[in-house]
Amino acid sequence: MLFNTKEEWPFQEIHEQTVIVEKYLECALLPLAMGNMTPRILFKEPENSNIQLSNFHVNDSFASKSHTANLEKSENSLKKKQIRKIVESDHAHEIDAAIIRIMKTSNTVRHLELIAEFAGHKSTKSTLKVCLRATKSRIEHLIESDFLSRSKDDTYVVKINDLF
Repeated sequence: MLFNTKEEWPFQEIHEQTVIVEKYLECALLPLAMGNMTPRILFKEPENSNIQLSNFHVNDSFASKSHTANLEKSENSLKKKQIRKIVESDHAHEIDAAIIRIMKTSNTVRHLELIAEFAGHKSTKSTLKVCLRATKSRIEHLIESDFLSRSKDDTYVVKINDLF
């Protein structure tokens, strides 16, 4: 509705008129002006990543065959990293338990085989969608906690300690 009254709006004026928190306004304007969708709904001048010093105007030539436009959600990478860390910490005990179950069935396993078996394990396949980095860090945590240990002959071989 803002663009009905004036053709071009600076970011600061949009912020003042809408009274939307700046970070949320940035997340709303970025997909419209710099998203993967072509043609774009809004034009942004200058075309750089600094949105706070930009002017926005409507792309009058915008046309789409569909009645709806799919806009990608713009979240900053810091928030994604924080969410990933929270999820990994929530799943840490489940990952540890699955690794210990695998190691109980075979006392010694090569490190890469353990990761591959963990990825294909039936309990982790359906419930845990964890990244490779989290699995490796949990194996290292279990080694530091003396549940697992590396073989003296080959450092790529992991074996379960006799705690159970």
